[in-house]
Amino acid sequence: MDRSSPEWGMSYDHEGKEMSIKRILLFGSIALTVIAVTAPAAAQAEVTLTEDTQKLAAGAGVTATSTDLKITTSQGTIVCTKVMLHFEVVTNGPGGHVVLNPLGEGTTEHCTVAENGFRVTITDLTVVQNLTINTWGTGNVGVTLIDHIYHPSDVNHTTPLQTCHFAGTAHLEGRGWGVDEFEITQSALTGTGPGCPPVGAIEGKFTLETSNGTPVELDYEETG
Repeated sequence: MDRSSPEWGMSYDHEGKEMSIKRILLFGSIALTVIAVTAPAAAQAEVTLTEDTQKLAAGAGVTATSTDLKITTSQGTIVCTKVMLHFEVVTNGPGGHVVLNPLGEGTTEHCTVAENGFRVTITDLTVVQNLTINTWGTGNVGVTLIDHIYHPSDVNHTTPLQTCHFAGTAHLEGRGWGVDEFEITQSALTGTGPGCPPVGAIEGKFTLETSNGTPVELDYEETG
């Protein structure tokens, strides 16, 4: 048959399209196969806290310090120039997890309501249970605190305008392997007290260090 004839042209185009579609499907199948083969599986890991590459021993002290912690409510946002929490190492591997025992109440410095400059004193800032950091470098822990709000003119904090109690579960995430920071991502709080907002949220980044100021890093070792 003459290839220049309309019949041949139609037949040739049809076959060409079929071949093109088959090639596309074949290449797509190959690409999917490559992706499936090369996609890495999630690795199991043993999480540890280290000081100068050395694993911290049970009983070692760890201080978590934040300079950007904030508590957000419908009545305003409380910010503090410094917040410190203290822990003691309970376990630091083996077994994949890190467990820290909270020591006493946390301390705060220079807290205010960001919107109006009202002064704030935070008391009973407490991590209410052991903090467990899992193999993903995350953890959840109960927290509670009481804030006392004063007018800016009340420099001696003698007469609080409002006192509120907040409690909730804080979600923590490591800021990366080999990094001496973790972050409380925005976590819900429940508020109680006369005139207090019923809900709020807490968030902020913390730097980890030993009692002598040496950075404490969150590290991991793949186990499978």
